[in-house]
Amino acid sequence: MEGYKYLAMIAYAVAAAAGLIVVYFTWLIQRIKYQHVKLEKEIAQKKLQAIQDEGSNRMNVLNETSKITTEISESISQKLIENPSWLDRFMDETGVTYSASVYGKRIGHFFYEKRKIAEAAVDKVEEYLKSVPDKHFCLVIDSGTTLYPVFQEISDRLRRGPMSKLWRERICIVTNNIPGIQYLMKNAKDNANDDYSEIAIRCFIIPGKPLSVYAAIIGDESIAWLSKLKEFLISKDVIGIQNVTEDKPVEWTVLGFVTGNYIARRVVDNRCYYFPVARGEGHVEMKRTMVAVSDEVFVLAPLMKFSFASVDLLNRVNGFDIDREDWQRAKHHPRRVKYAPIVVPDNKKCLFFSTRRSRDAIFHAFSHDLFVELVRHYNAERVVVRDFDIRYWNPAIEGNRHFELAREIPHDNLRDKYEKGMNIWDSQWVLDNESEFSRNDRRATATMK
Repeated sequence: MEGYKYLAMIAYAVAAAAGLIVVYFTWLIQRIKYQHVKLEKEIAQKKLQAIQDEGSNRMNVLNETSKITTEISESISQKLIENPSWLDRFMDETGVTYSASVYGKRIGHFFYEKRKIAEAAVDKVEEYLKSVPDKHFCLVIDSGTTLYPVFQEISDRLRRGPMSKLWRERICIVTNNIPGIQYLMKNAKDNANDDYSEIAIRCFIIPGKPLSVYAAIIGDESIAWLSKLKEFLISKDVIGIQNVTEDKPVEWTVLGFVTGNYIARRVVDNRCYYFPVARGEGHVEMKRTMVAVSDEVFVLAPLMKFSFASVDLLNRVNGFDIDREDWQRAKHHPRRVKYAPIVVPDNKKCLFFSTRRSRDAIFHAFSHDLFVELVRHYNAERVVVRDFDIRYWNPAIEGNRHFELAREIPHDNLRDKYEKGMNIWDSQWVLDNESEFSRNDRRATATMK
């Protein structure tokens, strides 16, 4: 009997221990579930807070935009009351005449920045005028909104600059930029008060097909005419009948002012090459011809038009997959046409004109790294960079990342890609992704074989 009692006690003890274990683990499981529910609740609250913050930021942007728009409207109204002719000058300065086109939609991108770059490039021309007194300069000016301020700057120098006489005597302008030539016709006349007065500087527009989308002139006729520019510059249309008959010909240096949708990079044997890329009907051929006929090339672009990406990576990031040579598909799907490079040969002098950001800007690091790389590979005298504080020109950007990004990356598609991590302004990201694309291309080529 004693043995049975002993066994029974052991059984009860085991059962009690088992019960305690069950209770403990049940409590532990419930606690874990409670913590899990609590964690999920915290995550949900943080997500909700993030959404609310996002909405609040967007609302702030909208409010600031509305405020600025109201201020602009009131200012315009007051200006019109004080001087009705001011509207005409406003439309010239801002290019809003072309609002119903791609050109018009892009005129506001980097607006003040483009003026800074134009000023720097025109300053460089005046340096040349001073340093080489016997030489004449032909400025071949590309189409596009980046080059439009160059015409404004030239007009200012002709009207008020101390070197106005040299501009009139030793400069010739050749361009396919329709808004630019119109600006000169209205604002660079010999006598601003005389309706019959001519432009105060020698100026010629390239013949060809007008392209309303980009307010430019392009086509085979344009290419053929521009290819013979050096012959044209010694004709009586440019230098006059008297100079044509003189024994000593006029010496011309052609300065090509070009830009692109973006400025891409190519790395060959640790050497970096930067060049514009373009797309759209006739633009690539026209820009390449401008480079070909130029003795020196001025590449003008705001900071954010530069990138560390190759032309292939730019196309992949933007989703451009149609070759421009496939003209039928390109005509039907212009938004998917690939960029093509506008390469400046090594033996041709190339100068870069751009801007840089302050330390508190989102893209300060890119600005610094780009400047260092350009100077390293092209030398300091060929890199002209002006400081540009975007907060000075738009105080609403202060402390508002969304507004700053919208200002720095105005195209929604590319800005969305950037916010998803596709950063063509980050050298390491570009290096990683171009290596991956290269591996994928090699695999695809091997598969086709």
